Amino acid sequence: MIHWIISGCLILTVLCGCESLDGDEYFIPPAPDTVAERWECYKILDPQRNLLKLTIDPDYSYGTVYFNGIVARTQYSVEGLSRRWDWGWQPDNSFDYAVVVSGDGWGGYYNFRTSKDGTTEPSDVFRCERR
Repeated sequence: MIHWIISGCLILTVLCGCESLDGDEYFIPPAPDTVAERWECYKILDPQRNLLKLTIDPDYSYGTVYFNGIVARTQYSVEGLSRRWDWGWQPDNSFDYAVVVSGDGWGGYYNFRTSKDGTTEPSDVFRCERR
């Protein structure tokens, strides 16, 4: 139980620092009619508890990650069969954080801040569905 609490606090802490990613002090989420796709992600054993909401803008180059009241503006891309939301831009064009949803609906949250070689394992895994 304590592991889940610590994991949740860690994710919240990470996301809290990312609410003004595109240079604006305040980011206003896109209007519902300006979203090309919506995804909802939840814990594997608790499908009633929605953890993340993911959106993709109509131009399919940007998106938004919603988590517990936090809104992060992201770069969106498709890599093979996976959809990817990246944020926390760095000067070397890398990203600190990512949510990746595979073609079969498995999602993962990645924190690259402590990575020395730009790779890491997901620190949280969940199921995602397109809505």
